[in-house]
Amino acid sequence: MSRVKTDSAGQVLVYLMYNEVYKVRVNKSGYQTAFYDYIPSDSLFTKTFRILFEEEEYMNESIYHELISFTSEISGTSLFINFTCSDNNIVSTAIVVYNISNTTGTRTAIEWDNRSADNSFNLVYAIEDGMCYEITLTLVHSIYGTTSDYRTVCSRTGITTKTRFDTLFDLNFKYNPFGWSNLFGFFVLLATMFSFGQQHVGISMLFTGGVLIFINSIIGLALITAAVPTAIICLGVIVLWGERGFKS
Repeated sequence: MSRVKTDSAGQVLVYLMYNEVYKVRVNKSGYQTAFYDYIPSDSLFTKTFRILFEEEEYMNESIYHELISFTSEISGTSLFINFTCSDNNIVSTAIVVYNISNTTGTRTAIEWDNRSADNSFNLVYAIEDGMCYEITLTLVHSIYGTTSDYRTVCSRTGITTKTRFDTLFDLNFKYNPFGWSNLFGFFVLLATMFSFGQQHVGISMLFTGGVLIFINSIIGLALITAAVPTAIICLGVIVLWGERGFKS
């Protein structure tokens, strides 16, 4: 845990790890305290955290976390939001879902939900894969007044990316005009396509397709599109059928 102060313009410079989840608490006299879940991106170097004017008595931080459960998570192309107030004294809630641009960091509102006297509900929205989303909650509690909260969630990403992979190798082994990830993919193809010998071309194709799918989806290098490994697997099946036909 660390605490930092902003300059007169409300800006602060900190160094964070990529793809790590950080809990950010923003506090200023005369404003509502805001909480964020933040996952830094290797392609986005600035992040704006918004706070609202404090116009009336707001819910105490410790009381808020005891009474309110506000969670969000992404599974595939679905965004799941859960809200629960344990003392059943909610007057109203307003939830807005924002799409966060991967390149500029700009936020675009894509979904809204407004409710009255609903102390527990679940929301499910269809979203784009590979994107980050910010969910804002403004609630009115009959005893503790109005408060706001925020959540930021991102789709699962691979272990690395082409940009990060190439940059890392450029820094350590100098610039490669072909791209280090492309060179890596070339040697992977050579090694796997000939791994089982001339008599087992079909098995080699199946193995190559599986390796490339793993690299695309798990490691995140996206050496080639997902259609190509699938086509290689299909060709492998056809070759295996042909070999079996010749032998019979």
